[in-house]
Amino acid sequence: MIKVRQILRLHHDGQTKLQTSEMCGSSRNTAKKYLRVFERDQLQWWDVEAMNDYQLTQLLLGGESRHRTG
Repeated sequence: MIKVRQILRLHHDGQTKLQTSEMCGSSRNTAKKYLRVFERDQLQWWDVEAMNDYQLTQLLLGGESRHRTG
């Protein structure tokens, strides 16, 4: 979740998607995927900052965890 938060913070700070992905060491498509959710839900940086990792994961995965236990 640290990388996701970093992508969202850098974008909020005015970095382009390409700059953000390069600074985070992720692909541009990964940055775009996370930013699409961020923009779709009209979230502000402080909204994301207030979320715990579980809430952020649920937001990004559409409420469905891909990691199942048991």
